[in-house]
Amino acid sequence: MSLRRKPTITPQGIAASRANGKRSHGPTTAARRERIRAALLRLGSDVQAEEMAMRALGEDPVQFQDLLDALWQEWDPVGGLQEELVISLARAIWLKNRAVRMQEGYALRLA
Repeated sequence: MSLRRKPTITPQGIAASRANGKRSHGPTTAARRERIRAALLRLGSDVQAEEMAMRALGEDPVQFQDLLDALWQEWDPVGGLQEELVISLARAIWLKNRAVRMQEGYALRLA
């Protein structure tokens, strides 16, 4: 049994939540989508450090950007959550491909 009281939801609170929900549909123009996408890439991680790490591993950061652009065109995300999912998908695919390259390199060294 919790010692905290659960907050009561009033009809005014429900109406306010619904009104706010109707306004939040994410960016509606291509320019706003591009601005948000650039901000996610810029603020989501340290891009310079990520690029340096890619170059140290013999990878081309431009290829990662091309992959991200292709996924962006394919899925055409609307809203912040979908945009974050596309970025996460690009990173997951990139890391999977990196793991495959590492396994192949290890197998060649053993041979």
